[in-house]
Amino acid sequence: MARPKKILSISIWADASTAFPRNSSESISPYRVLCIDSLSHFWIGKGGELDIVDRAARRMQNPNSFAAWKQVTPLHNALIDKIISAPLHILASMRAKTEWILDKDERTGKTVSRKVGP
Repeated sequence: MARPKKILSISIWADASTAFPRNSSESISPYRVLCIDSLSHFWIGKGGELDIVDRAARRMQNPNSFAAWKQVTPLHNALIDKIISAPLHILASMRAKTEWILDKDERTGKTVSRKVGP
């Protein structure tokens, strides 16, 4: 098996609203594998989908952010379409958020932390 001669490292988005520019597939076409580290940034953080929803909800002056998703869903769908239709293999990593809660242990009366979720 031949080793790759070079590795290309590019930033393919600044935030979720500009994810995967039109020419991104063409710029990576000589490559057979694309590793995305980390796809979580598309979802959380500044410019991520959750941030866009929050900003849209504030503009709409609506405490329920459900309606704001109509602006983000097309961006998310476009990302998924680009990944699925890419002419190469894609490996993507994501971070899992582990949530912890504090409970009182009834036997000892002490406060203990407990992991919630996967």
